Amino acid sequence: MHEPTRVVPFKMWDRINNFGDAVNPHIIKLVSGLEPVKGGRGDHLIGIGSVLQKAGEHSYVWGAGLMHPDMPVRVPGERIRAVRGRRTLEILRERGILGRDVPLGDPGVLVRRYADRLVGPAVERRFRACVVPHHASYDDLAFKELREDPDVKLVNMRSNSLDTLRSIAEAEVVLSQSLHGLIFAEALNRPSLWISNNVTSDWCFKFGDWYTNTLEPQAEPVAFSRREPLDIESMIPAARLAGLDVDEEALISAFPLDCTVERDTANLVTFEEGRARKSIFVASRALTPFQGTKLSELEEPVRRKLERDLKLPVRDYFKNWAETRYSIIGHDRYFDESAVYAAVETIMDKHSNVKFAFLRRADRYERRRGRRKGRVQHYHGIDYVLGDDTVGACLVARPDLGFSLVEGSTLSILL
Repeated sequence: MHEPTRVVPFKMWDRINNFGDAVNPHIIKLVSGLEPVKGGRGDHLIGIGSVLQKAGEHSYVWGAGLMHPDMPVRVPGERIRAVRGRRTLEILRERGILGRDVPLGDPGVLVRRYADRLVGPAVERRFRACVVPHHASYDDLAFKELREDPDVKLVNMRSNSLDTLRSIAEAEVVLSQSLHGLIFAEALNRPSLWISNNVTSDWCFKFGDWYTNTLEPQAEPVAFSRREPLDIESMIPAARLAGLDVDEEALISAFPLDCTVERDTANLVTFEEGRARKSIFVASRALTPFQGTKLSELEEPVRRKLERDLKLPVRDYFKNWAETRYSIIGHDRYFDESAVYAAVETIMDKHSNVKFAFLRRADRYERRRGRRKGRVQHYHGIDYVLGDDTVGACLVARPDLGFSLVEGSTLSILL
């Protein structure tokens, strides 16, 4: 009989692929020496990310921060072991949630300590600059010209690959619109510059929170327009090291081992193994009776039942996985699975507000008519239509399984 193994249940923001969040299980495993697994309703860890507002009574907080200063906090103070920065700490004190000091710092800084494991023992400086857009801005005009510049590495944070860290390490300087682009740059000893098209106080809060952990914080971002080419020539000379002021030993010592549990891991698909599998098809015939109809024309009870019928086989499929992935649910494998899967993930990551997508066939007339009306968009060799809710042969579910067939926006991907 297989002996139970102690594991670390954790939760992170997994609506899309985003490396700032996807580094969580790597750091958890390196710090604890235990296998991280997706948390359920019981005790779990919440670590890297602006996700403190998502913590609840069963959460243990280790280095998370608030997205905005006015967001609610529901986690008991005794379960908060470390937070991202001093601004988050001050809010918790003002609200009477936390009456003691806790270590400060985003655990992403620990990539410095584990660089040999995460990046590699020897890294050559290959690029004059690494530019890191926010995951929602990667396709903006501001970054278009940089794709063809051999001296510049444009990093797509819509990824769960460690290549993201290596790209940052291979650059002389880092220009980042992404918070974790700045954190990883500092951790890997690369001068960086905070750039942003959004300078509102709410947006800048998480950056200011992080910079309280540095000796020479950047007071405000260098502004740029998403619709004009990025002027990197004026930005590169301004990049500098902010000087990390994080007690790494205290942060590591604060790791909440009391959230660990024993679990049978005989058939566990680890997060590394799961991420290496690029195509997840879950068999279901739930959509078959409704193909070609409009989802909005179905009665609400029918849609709610269909939603349940689609989610059940996905939950069963991933029950022994440490981490869920994007999945395609249906019975018709009429597409080239590997090629379509990558494109579908890219489209869904690009449109993070969309709840889910249908995969369906579309005739030439529909495509031509859609293009004339400006409805059909084209990305990575795939046509898709935002706002279209025609039921297809398959449904694309996000890793968090947060889709609803009753409310929210959708799209159709035409194959």
